[in-house]
Amino acid sequence: MSDNVSSRDERISRLSRRFTTHALGRKPESERNRERKSFYLDADLVGQIDQAYREVNHAIYPKRVSKSTFLETIIERGMADRSGLRKLMTEMADTSDMEDTGDVADKSEV
Repeated sequence: MSDNVSSRDERISRLSRRFTTHALGRKPESERNRERKSFYLDADLVGQIDQAYREVNHAIYPKRVSKSTFLETIIERGMADRSGLRKLMTEMADTSDMEDTGDVADKSEV
């Protein structure tokens, strides 16, 4: 019976080790401090982003970039051209986004 108990204890010990060996998880690919955020984006735009991401990774093969690095780079490039970004946002605000802002203002007045 003691043989049974020792083999049982040994088996439990081996099974519990698997939780300690992977406790640290994967090492981060980047030194950046990242946060999880949710953004609601146009579905067609997300499809274009996915396609561009695949094309870029195909073009730089055998190297590769993570999708987060890809998205951060696109956003950083856009922010670097703030004058062009302001011009584009001004044009967009004169069209469809202006309606959204008006709806919020109308509701707050009621």
